[in-house]
Amino acid sequence: MIANALGHFPRSTAVVPYMALSGGTLIALGTREIAIGRSAALSAVDPVVFGRRAKHIEAGDEDGLHATAREYEEAMRRHLRNTLRARLQGTQGAEGVEKAMAVFMGHNAPHEWPIYSPELVDLGLPVRAAEARWSEYVDARRSWWHRRGH
Repeated sequence: MIANALGHFPRSTAVVPYMALSGGTLIALGTREIAIGRSAALSAVDPVVFGRRAKHIEAGDEDGLHATAREYEEAMRRHLRNTLRARLQGTQGAEGVEKAMAVFMGHNAPHEWPIYSPELVDLGLPVRAAEARWSEYVDARRSWWHRRGH
């Protein structure tokens, strides 16, 4: 819902100081621009069902998750394709959308594998360098949180 809402704003920026995994990547892809830290990355968004990647759950598995896995995978594929079309169709065409689909559905990499800024730029996504103050802010919040005993 957050990713969808961001797509309706004429201006929106996701700031990724370190790493945006799965849902964080969906939110970043929903914005008009991604500000990314020097060593930061996004990841694949393919669904994980009970700790297993949906694409690896086969028919006949003992746990009976195959139907659920296919449903999640198709829903994510639809959502991602719509998001990427909105961001890339005009500049990269249908071929560019499909290239990005393969990357973000994790076709050739593990779910948590980093997708760094140069690859995002190569896909045609609007990426810029994030200001260092965002990393400093996140570090300060983490430190505060840990001092409180969490």
